[in-house]
Formats: sequence, structure tokens, C-alpha cells
Amino acid sequence: MQSLSHIKHALVLEDQYLVADDLEDLLRRSGCDSVFCSGDPSTALNTIFDGLIDLAILDVNLDYECCHKVALTLAAGQVPFIYVTGQHRCTRPELPEAPWVNKPYREEDVLAAILKVCPSGDLMPEESTLANSSSAVRLTGNHVRSQALQGR
Repeated sequence: MQSLSHIKHALVLEDQYLVADDLEDLLRRSGCDSVFCSGDPSTALNTIFDGLIDLAILDVNLDYECCHKVALTLAAGQVPFIYVTGQHRCTRPELPEAPWVNKPYREEDVLAAILKVCPSGDLMPEESTLANSSSAVRLTGNHVRSQALQGR
């Protein structure tokens, strides 16, 4: 199994509990430190605005709502994300580009998509510009800023 130990904080936006639980388990078994699951786009946006997200996995259709705002927010903040959904890509051309994994999925396909957007050693674009500190994109309101984190 591919290691995701370089991913510290992941978000899973999925309205089906068993699928969310399965994705969380996959991320944790692969080495991700913490995973936040939500089936609600507003809650997911608050999580993004309040904390640090290194990666997101998005379902497209969530109880008659789309992940569009969440995908746009992640794309604006240059936070890597993938779609894991039962929708076909051609039905949602308005969504930002990201790898698309169809349900039912194989774990290998999800991991391959994650490693496409978040390869080991290349977590966030700002990392290469900071000498001895780690960084992440922190989203606050509508403003995106890069912030070096002490002790992370």
C-alpha cells in the first residue's frame, strides 16, 4: 500500500456514512494523521476556513447539494483534492479540474489519484520556499494566505 504519511490533515466530504468511514480508514491505514469527515458542504467549508487541510476527497452530490463551493474554495487555496463519486465527469463540467475516481472504487485507484495531486515530498507549493519550517495554506474567510507553522 502506498504511504500517505506526508499528509497530516485530510477532509472527506461524503454524505454516505459507510463510504466516508471506508475512505477515512483507507487514509489512516495509509499514514494520514487526522481525517475529518462531513456530509455537509457548509461544515466542510468551516473546517477548511478554521484549520489546515492538506488534502480533500469530495463526493459530488451530497443530499441534493453539490460540492461546487467546496471545490472552488480548495482550488483557490491551492489545496490538493480529488473527487470520489458516482457521477460521470461529463455531467459536471463546471467543477474545477481534479482527478476523478468513480464509485464503486478500488482503494488502489483512490490512492493513485491522491498521489497524483499530493505526491510524497510535494505537499504544498509553499514548502519549497521555506527553509526549516513547514507550511500549509490557511484559508480565512475569503482570503488565502500562506503561513509558516511553528512546531508542526
